[in-house]
Amino acid sequence: MARTRTVVRPLCAGEEAMQGRESMQETKDCIVRAITNAACGEYTYEEVHAVCRQHGRVNNQGMTADMYFPLLVKLGFELKFVCGTTNAAMYADRVAKEMQLQYRRVKGVTLERARCGLGKGSFFVAIIGHATCVVNGNIYDRGAMKGGCSVTHVWKFKGKPQT
Repeated sequence: MARTRTVVRPLCAGEEAMQGRESMQETKDCIVRAITNAACGEYTYEEVHAVCRQHGRVNNQGMTADMYFPLLVKLGFELKFVCGTTNAAMYADRVAKEMQLQYRRVKGVTLERARCGLGKGSFFVAIIGHATCVVNGNIYDRGAMKGGCSVTHVWKFKGKPQT
């Protein structure tokens, strides 16, 4: 019997993030786009891009969890879940423990189940090799993704910290 495959289609690409990406001629910037979209207008793509550079991101290259976890905390996100036992989830768990973050450790979950189960709020969702944004159950990303891909960790946007 063939396994059923689901495809998750984003609600939209997050227009501000896509415009910022095009103006800066960026690639491999899913972390920057996911943070921008999850912040729901409280940060611009350019602001997030600049902060990511301060935390070690090189243009046209991705970021690792040890680079962006402190950045997410600084920008007002709270780690909610680390999911599953994949290498990426175990790495996220180790980084979160080193930072002494409070979170729940849960069984493995797919992007489709996470999208349906997160409910109201704005979330930064990391899957293996990619990051996306889920706002009130809708995905904001640039293209369709496999619904069965493994989520490694989920952060909720609590709001821009007062400085």
